[in-house]
Amino acid sequence: MSVRFYAVNQVYGANLTGSTVNAQFPVSNVQDDRRTKVYRTTASTGSLVLDFGASQEIDSFMIVPHSLDGFGINSLTLELNATNEWSSPAVSQSITLDSTFGVGKYEFDTVQTYRFARLVFSSTLEYCEIANFFIGKRIELSTNDFGYPINYKQISRKNIAINRYGQKFIDEINTQKSFSGSINTMTLNEVDQVFEMLDYNSTTIPVYINFESTAMLNDTDRINGMYYIASDPDISYIEGNYWNISLNFEEAL
Repeated sequence: MSVRFYAVNQVYGANLTGSTVNAQFPVSNVQDDRRTKVYRTTASTGSLVLDFGASQEIDSFMIVPHSLDGFGINSLTLELNATNEWSSPAVSQSITLDSTFGVGKYEFDTVQTYRFARLVFSSTLEYCEIANFFIGKRIELSTNDFGYPINYKQISRKNIAINRYGQKFIDEINTQKSFSGSINTMTLNEVDQVFEMLDYNSTTIPVYINFESTAMLNDTDRINGMYYIASDPDISYIEGNYWNISLNFEEAL
């Protein structure tokens, strides 16, 4: 099944500079966990530079759109560099955007270490919008994964009112994803990795989740995305120096 957790997000601590900025939609909105708070440019092309203050280890990227309106861009490139000079960045990687399930992602085979990142994007609109994204290092358990079953829900957030004649009046809005499962017989090193996520994210900071398995779904982007840990997890120590954990996740909107 091969699940990856994107936990410690370097975006939160970065200094942000947009190519152009609509004053009502500042760059700081990408550091707000509400996906309806977006950064908006004043042109149909743009860029967003992130200065992490010091070199950071990066091997994963994921972006999610405005939770109601979808992506406000139609092309995206991630660039990494040692300095804030972009004529020839050390890394330039095009990101595929899945507009059906609302996610774009990329994983590097090896860890990249750079101080600066830049998103370069374009749109068919008169502006570009960027909601939330992750840049950082993934947590991938070397010998373990979620066991079976994994329980997945698509929660309807629509409001339905019924009048006395039985007619329905439907306020159609987005659905919300959630899933739960258990990871069993974790080694001591693996449980340390999970504790890193729990210590940093707890139930208040989103974790981005990437399932990579065509045996699980034809398109795992249906589940992939930005989540909160929905409740305090159950963690148990078992015979043989192993650990079990049960986790519940609820999509961040």
